This record gives sequence, structure tokens and C-alpha cells, in this order.
Amino acid sequence: MLSAVDLESRLLNLLRVTGITRRSIKTLQAGRKRFLAVAGSIGEPINSNRSGRNCINLSVVLLTGWKEIAAHLRCGVRTVQRWERFGLPIARPTCAAGQKRGLVIADSEKLDAWIHHRSAHAARSEVAANIERARSLQQKLGNQVRVMLRTELSIGMTHIQIARASKNRNKASRNTAIARRAYETIIHLSQHMPQSGEFTAELGNLKAALVELGEKA
Repeated sequence: MLSAVDLESRLLNLLRVTGITRRSIKTLQAGRKRFLAVAGSIGEPINSNRSGRNCINLSVVLLTGWKEIAAHLRCGVRTVQRWERFGLPIARPTCAAGQKRGLVIADSEKLDAWIHHRSAHAARSEVAANIERARSLQQKLGNQVRVMLRTELSIGMTHIQIARASKNRNKASRNTAIARRAYETIIHLSQHMPQSGEFTAELGNLKAALVELGEKA
């Protein structure tokens, strides 16, 4: 636990290193409330210890500058700067009028929480996208199977007609066998797929024709 005074001194030294002017440092030294507002903006609870001094809980790491924040998150500086637009919890200490807002600070615990929330959201989005892709693939597969069933039915009925018209017993037998295989393929593929009443009626006609030609269906 560091006192607000100690943390203020640490932050002022940091501001000197980063090149902020002496005027800004004097402004921070004169205004304790401004400093406490900066500390509050990164989410550090301010409470009192037994001696009555205001203390800030620093069980987490105070990161200063884009490079430290990027290193903590294990990504590039540009990525971190882009994430700021999406709500990355960073704070910018108040600077004197006309000064560039170059310094950024962040609470490592809040950064970790933000990344965890972002990862969880991305995981949920990925699961939802995978489910949608699976449904789309299932629908496409169902359509392809229906086309195949219609093709097999057409093949079966065509060879039934050839077998009926043929006077050659061997030729009739070969075409009947082809029609039989088409019928069996339809039965196998359509076990768990509901079919229209029209298709079911045509399949019944194919079955009746096979029985008529001496096939068991």
C-alpha cells in the first residue's frame, strides 16, 4: 500500500521523464484534488488506513505509456491505440492548456478484465457463427440430397419403362435390376428426411412397377 503522497511523487517523477513542462508539474503539486481525480479515473479505490491517511490500493500494476500497456497485453502499440476507440480502459492525466496529451496510464487489472470480456464476447460470436454455418450447410446438404433422390426416382422410372417395353428377357432383367437399385438408394437416403406427398406417390408407383416385374420391394 502506498500513500497518495508517495504515489503523487512517483507520478510527478514520471511526468518529468516524459518531458512534461515544469509548469504542469507545479500545477499538479498545487492541486491534490486534480491528482486524486486522475487516480480515480483509472479505477483505484481511495480509502483510509488506521492512521487516517488517504491510501490507494496498488495490488495491481500501474502501467505508463503505450509501450508498457502493449507489452502487458502482448500486442503491438498500434493495436492498443486502436482498441482505445473500442473502450480500452486507459486514462490521460490532465495537462496544462496548449500541451499535447501524450501520456497515458492504465490499470493492469482493468485491462485484463476488458480483454477477458472481449475474448468471451468474441467466443460467443464465434459459436453463434459456427451454428449458423452448420445450419446453412445442413440446408445445402438437404437440398442436394433431395436433388439426388429426384434423380434416382427418374432413373428408376426410366428403366422400368425400358424393361416393360423390352422383348429381350435379359435386357428387361438388367433394366429392372437398375430400377431396383435406384429404389433401394431412395429408401436408404430418405429414412430421416421428410418428403412431399407428390414424391411419396411417385415412389409408390416405382415400387408397384417393381413388384409387377417380379421384384420384391
